[in-house]
Order: sequence, then structure tokens, then C-alpha cells
Amino acid sequence: MATDPYVYPPPHQETLRNEFGELDKDILKGLEYAAAAERQRQLESGEADIPRTYDGRHVEAIHAHLFQDVYDWAGQRRTVERD
Repeated sequence: MATDPYVYPPPHQETLRNEFGELDKDILKGLEYAAAAERQRQLESGEADIPRTYDGRHVEAIHAHLFQDVYDWAGQRRTVERD
């Protein structure tokens, strides 16, 4: 069985590895929301300079900006080997 490098090992395998070191997925959800809300405000106000190319790189740049405080892999495509 392939392992998912983006989640914690059991018994926390439903929680994405994160910059907070939080193992509880429900607590992480609140932390993620709070962190991303401020970054969303920056996007909406124009403080964040992300070129509007409307392609895959654009989506990755938005993801990187929104989740940079939460995940070290923010803005990168996640790949997981499956059996």
C-alpha cells in the first residue's frame, strides 16, 4: 500500500501535514480558515500581486498565496503513488 506523504501517519492519517503541527483535522480546519481568510483579503484588496493568466499556474499561485502559512507544499501539485 502506498503512503501519502501529505498526511500524518496513523492514527492521524486524515490530517494533512501542516505548519502548525496540528494533528486534529477539525482543529486544523479552523486554523486553516483563519490563516487563509487574511490571505484572501490580500487578494481581494490587490495587496497580493498575482498575474491573472487564468491557467494552471494562476490557480497554483492563488493556492500558494492562500495557504502559504498552513502548508509547506502550498501552490504545488500533490502527487501520491497509488497501488
